[in-house]
Amino acid sequence: MAFTRIVCVFFALSSYPLALWLLVVPDGFWSLLGVGGNPFVQAIYAGAITAEGVMFTLGARQPARYAVFFEYMLVYKTVAVLAGARVWLTLTDAPLGGLAILGGWAVAGAVSGLVVVRNRRARTPAPG
Repeated sequence: MAFTRIVCVFFALSSYPLALWLLVVPDGFWSLLGVGGNPFVQAIYAGAITAEGVMFTLGARQPARYAVFFEYMLVYKTVAVLAGARVWLTLTDAPLGGLAILGGWAVAGAVSGLVVVRNRRARTPAPG
């Protein structure tokens, strides 16, 4: 569970500053990456990022209890990357910032998958 706790701390530390930025200037982060859009949608997304930060903070305190959140993150980030990549590939002038976002989400999904696998191995008793 020490690995899960470390990941939770790092994920929380990245979630809170991003969430604050998105709450204060909803389109600021996305415009910087060239993928700006609807500030209303981005403000709502800030709530999701804030919730992630809270969940990771709770996970840092009680990793076993909140380990299942990484299963959610694995599915969420995988679907988001696949959907985002499909859209990005259809754009005539696809912004490179979109690749940065997809890459960041892919890393978060991969790390979440690693946490899931490690936690499952830790809970599985050794054979005989």
